[in-house]
Amino acid sequence: MNLDWPDYGDSAVGRYRFLTKFNVGLVLALIAAVVIYFAPQPTARDVFEQGVAAILRHDHEKAERLAQQLRSLPNSETLERVLNGGILAQSGYFREALTELEPTAAKGGLHREYALLWIGESYYGLRDLARSEIVLRTALIEFPNNKEVIRINAAVYYDLGAMYPALTQLEKLKKLTPLDSRPYHMAGAIYLDFEQFDEAVANLKAALDRNPTQTQREEIILDLAVSLRKLLRYQEALANLDCVSSSAKRFAEQALCHLGLGNISDAAACIESARTLQEQSPDLYRAESQLMIEKKQFGDAIIVLEKLAAAEPHDFEVHYKMASVYKQLNLPDDQAEAIKKFESKQSLRSRLTELNQLANQNPYDADLRLQLADTCKQLGRSDLEKIWFEAADACRDIEIQRIREKKRSDSHNQVRDYR
Repeated sequence: MNLDWPDYGDSAVGRYRFLTKFNVGLVLALIAAVVIYFAPQPTARDVFEQGVAAILRHDHEKAERLAQQLRSLPNSETLERVLNGGILAQSGYFREALTELEPTAAKGGLHREYALLWIGESYYGLRDLARSEIVLRTALIEFPNNKEVIRINAAVYYDLGAMYPALTQLEKLKKLTPLDSRPYHMAGAIYLDFEQFDEAVANLKAALDRNPTQTQREEIILDLAVSLRKLLRYQEALANLDCVSSSAKRFAEQALCHLGLGNISDAAACIESARTLQEQSPDLYRAESQLMIEKKQFGDAIIVLEKLAAAEPHDFEVHYKMASVYKQLNLPDDQAEAIKKFESKQSLRSRLTELNQLANQNPYDADLRLQLADTCKQLGRSDLEKIWFEAADACRDIEIQRIREKKRSDSHNQVRDYR
C-alpha cells in the first residue's frame, strides 16, 4: 500500500522530523474535534429566527434549508410549520399557507407573532378582508411594533376604503423604519388617489430620497409626475420623467406637461414616440385629443375623446371637452347631449367624493360602502364597484365578529362577578 509519505530519508534525524510533524498534526486534529464537539449548537429558537429573517427578505431557499434543519431538532414541529407557512404565503399559496399556520396560532410561544402575520397576509391575498383585519388587529395588540403587521394592516384599511386609519398605520411604519421608501410610497399613492396632490408630492419625494429599487423608483416617479402636473408644476414633472424608462404612460405624461407649457411641437413628438410602442392608455388619449384641439383638428379630436370616454366613463371633464368640440363643429344636439352627460357625471363624482370622506371617517360602515358601490356602478366603474362590495361584505363580517367578541366578554365578566 503506497501512502505517499514524504521522503525524510532513512536517518534518525529524518525519522524524528517525520514523527514530530505527524504528532503535531494529530494533536491539532484532536483539538479541532474537541472544539467542534463542545461548541454551542444552534437552538431551535436561533434557527427559527434566522428562518424568519430569511423569509422577510424573500430568501426562500435559505428559509427552506432552515426549516429542514428544525426537523432534526427536538420539539420543533410547530416552528417548522410556521416557517413553511410563511414561505407559502409569500409565494402566493395562501390556502396551503393557512393549512400550515392556523393550527399553530392558538399555541403561545415565540412563533405566534409570525404565525399571525402570515395568516393575516394569506387572508389578505385571498381577498378575505374581514378575517385579515381581525387577525391583524389581534397581532397589533400583542405585537404593536411588528413592521410587517403594520404594513399589511395599512393595506387592509386602504382596501376597506378607510384612508385615515391606513395613513395612521403608515405614520407608525415611517417611525419604525425611517429609511424604508415603501410607507412613503404607499402614503403618496393614497393621497394621489384622493386628489390631495401637495401631500402626495411630499410623500413621493420622501420615498425617492430613501433608495427604492429601480422598479419602485419608476413607479414613484410616474405618480410624482402626475401629482406635479395636477399642481401645474410642469417643468418639475418633466425633469423627473427624464429618469423613467420609455413607456406610453411616460410619453403621455410628458406630452400633457408640454401642452400645459404651450410646447405643441414637443408634445407632438412625445405622442409620436408613444405610438411607436403600440400601447394605448387613457392618458395617451387625453394627450392626443388635447393636441388635436390645439391644432383645431376637431373631427379627429372627437374620435379620440370618444375612446377616452369609453376607457374612463367616470371622467366628467371629457364630456365637457366633447361639448366644446361639438360647438366648434356646429353640432348643437351633440353638444347638448355632451353637456347633459357632463352635468350628470359631475354630480355623481361629487357624490362619490362625499361618500369617500364619510367612509374614511367610518371605517367599518357597510352601508356607506354599498352606496359607494352603487355610485361607482352608475359611473361605469365596475372595478371600483366590485372593490366597494368586497369592502361592504368585510365590514359586515367584522361587525358580526365584534358583536360576538363583546358577548363573550360580557358573559365572562358576568361569571367573574358571580364568583
